[in-house]
Amino acid sequence: MASEDDAVKQAMIVDARARKISHNVRCTDCGSQSIEDSQADIAILLRKVLICTALLLSDMGVVTY
Repeated sequence: MASEDDAVKQAMIVDARARKISHNVRCTDCGSQSIEDSQADIAILLRKVLICTALLLSDMGVVTY
């Protein structure tokens, strides 16, 4: 049970980090919107990539990637 709670907490932390970063990344389709706010297909894909990358890298590493 504790490992499930830890996994949920870790997922929430990664999601929060990814959302924080995605507010500062501009959508290549929209330009004026962040990938967090955009509903363009590329923005949705970039959000998924960002979450996966946030599992492995620091915030700066994600932005650099």
